[in-house]
Amino acid sequence: MDLKKFKLNLESTLGKRLEKVSKDMLTCKLDLEKVTSSLKEINNYVERKNYHRVKRHSIYPKAQSQPVLPTVKDIQQKIIRKPQEENKQIPVIKGQKEVKNTEPGVNGVKIFPSTLEQFIKTIKKVRTTTRKIPEIPLDQLNTQIKDIESHYSSETLNNKPPFNISLGGKSAFDIIKGMNKDCFRLTENPDKRIIWSLGLVYELLGEEFNPESSTAKSQVQDFLNFCIESPNISEFLMEVFKSFDFSDNNVDAIDEYIKGKEDLLAPQIYTQVSQLCGLMMVSLREAVVYAGLIKGKSPVWRIYSRLQYKKAVIEGRA
Repeated sequence: MDLKKFKLNLESTLGKRLEKVSKDMLTCKLDLEKVTSSLKEINNYVERKNYHRVKRHSIYPKAQSQPVLPTVKDIQQKIIRKPQEENKQIPVIKGQKEVKNTEPGVNGVKIFPSTLEQFIKTIKKVRTTTRKIPEIPLDQLNTQIKDIESHYSSETLNNKPPFNISLGGKSAFDIIKGMNKDCFRLTENPDKRIIWSLGLVYELLGEEFNPESSTAKSQVQDFLNFCIESPNISEFLMEVFKSFDFSDNNVDAIDEYIKGKEDLLAPQIYTQVSQLCGLMMVSLREAVVYAGLIKGKSPVWRIYSRLQYKKAVIEGRA
């Protein structure tokens, strides 16, 4: 009896639950139909109003058209047509001569030389002065050479790093870059120290410069004009100074140029004369130090190299 009663209760309970589930499913179906109908109405409304010509917001996505791929015949025609188009020549108007591009360049595009290249081309490495025999006695040279060799290794003496501008020199160039262009124009009667200091640039590049000549002012102004015309004055000066000639022959000429005027190598003396010269002198002095022409400041390998060179000159080997 208990089993029958349990069975009846179970069937009654399950029947009620199934009936409820059926009602819920029917309700969901009706709701879904309402939502679908509403979506269709919204989509039709949007299309009628034509809010977006491209119809990007259409609720039902449309199938995108696939791109049309070229056929083998189309590709062959393009390959045949391309060289014919490349060989087409520019028509020449009657009465005018055909002009050919003879300038160096890439793909017919003319390449203009940089400001640095143009300036370096103006440098004339011609020396009219004759080499002077060092006044120092040969035995004294040998003593100095042996003294250096006893204190430094051959590796140190033979290591010859290139000339590099210090951070102070680079900072000075950056200041120059921001200066007014009027600072790069000489007055009618510029201070002689300005001509001498900027003439040192020419000497270091290998050109003989006479600050007393009638062309000295125009030479210096030419250099300053190149500074103005360069896209970046700081970079231009960096490259110019990296082009200095530190060969023994040119160092001899620089030695003659600064002899008796070593005090003009101090940047601070140009404070009241020319800020531009004072800033440039920072790196110009570094170049003279690198050349081995300032006692107590030059690198030992340069001093050793200069002594060896002077010995060779006295002995007639250089």
